Amino acid sequence: MAAIPIRHASRSLRRTPAFTLTAIVTLVIGIGAVAAIFAVLNGVLLRPLPYGNPDRLVGTWHDLPPLSMTRANQTSALYFTYKNLARTIENIGVYQENAANVSEAGGASEPQRLPAAWITASIIPTLEVAPLLGRNFTDAEDLPSAPSVVILSEGLWRTRFGADRAVIGRALEVNGKARQIVGVMPKSFRFPSASVRLWLPLALDPHSPNPGGFNYAGVARLKPGVTPADAERDFKTVLP
Repeated sequence: MAAIPIRHASRSLRRTPAFTLTAIVTLVIGIGAVAAIFAVLNGVLLRPLPYGNPDRLVGTWHDLPPLSMTRANQTSALYFTYKNLARTIENIGVYQENAANVSEAGGASEPQRLPAAWITASIIPTLEVAPLLGRNFTDAEDLPSAPSVVILSEGLWRTRFGADRAVIGRALEVNGKARQIVGVMPKSFRFPSASVRLWLPLALDPHSPNPGGFNYAGVARLKPGVTPADAERDFKTVLP
């Protein structure tokens, strides 16, 4: 069994915009013959986070000593394994942060490059944040070839749509593709960083035979009364 020094984990976490947490416990466990390691982070808040019951939120990653990899993120296959089989968590989600070209539907305006995040439909429920307007993505919208939808930040809603409450159902072109606006998140929702202006479905395929790369950062919500040690044991049992 290995452990990551607390001060190293704390410095690394401060460089990660998803959570303003200080690491107090890092638990790692060996997994199977490949000697992969699953790590669960338990954090203490540096300042209140705008999420429901933030003390039960944990970040998830994997350490892979045989590949000289530390803090490897989730694969799509691992995400669905934990989501479907882990018993100690209420929910889990994965995400990627990047940028997108945004313009009026039909190309009526010049594209604007904006920070964006691709998230699973489970992210917003995991964080327990209600949209300011509209709704979250549905599970059906978080699949390949699903209808194209988008959720706006409050800032983008105000600057581009003049805080028009009739924005739900209108179209916005993202990376050259028209998407229907289904929700607006409140200003306090700064996930995974304060710069993000819109969210799109990650649209992972639960039936894909390809396990995928370690491309997705993860966050999970522990069930009430569950400790990181409980989650450690639970995740160990569900992995092949």
